[in-house]
Amino acid sequence: MCSEKDCLHFLRSRTQEKLELCFYRYGILVANYPWTFIILSFALTSVCSLGLLNFHQEKNPMNLWVPPNSDFKRDTDWFMKNIRLGYRIQTVMVTAPDVLEPWVLQQLLEIRNQVVESTLQNVTWEDVCFRVPVVLLNTRRKRSSNNELFERDGDEEADADKFNILYDFEPSVVLPSAIFCSIVSSFSTGCYEHSILEFWNYDEQDIQRLSKEDIIFALNHTTIRYL
Repeated sequence: MCSEKDCLHFLRSRTQEKLELCFYRYGILVANYPWTFIILSFALTSVCSLGLLNFHQEKNPMNLWVPPNSDFKRDTDWFMKNIRLGYRIQTVMVTAPDVLEPWVLQQLLEIRNQVVESTLQNVTWEDVCFRVPVVLLNTRRKRSSNNELFERDGDEEADADKFNILYDFEPSVVLPSAIFCSIVSSFSTGCYEHSILEFWNYDEQDIQRLSKEDIIFALNHTTIRYL
């Protein structure tokens, strides 16, 4: 009886001999019928390559990493289908030793006007901006010359109560989606902007007349709400 080492050596040798004999006979067969093997190789490769007709390179991370039946996937697909793509928020931050100085707001207005009035190859700002339904309600409390607030009379208080009731009503929640969407679609649209200059509706004359006191008062006593 052979030892374990001798048995392994014998098994390895026999396996090597059989493989060498097999490939030797296969080589002779290929050499005797070269065109047959060339045609068979080409045909087999062609058949296996038919799967490339259905090849699709997936680059969407939503399809790669998010479960297809998840709520997040469903909501994202709806957003991609109904909301135009390609928008990116562009932000301009103006810095100064004191950003509440009138000249800072005047310079900010100048930058804003240059952007709004810019044109490139007959494409204007209105053509490329992100447009949203515009329902801007701006309420300001009056002040006297010494910056003291006027007292409201009864009518003003009643109007204010109606105004607050209006904002307590959330139409996107209360109304059916079809009705709410039809109402929103009927609104006029404007370019979306978010700026301190909204306090003065981007009015150049009003902004030119501002003092630092006016700016501080507007920040403390102006309410701009979006419906």
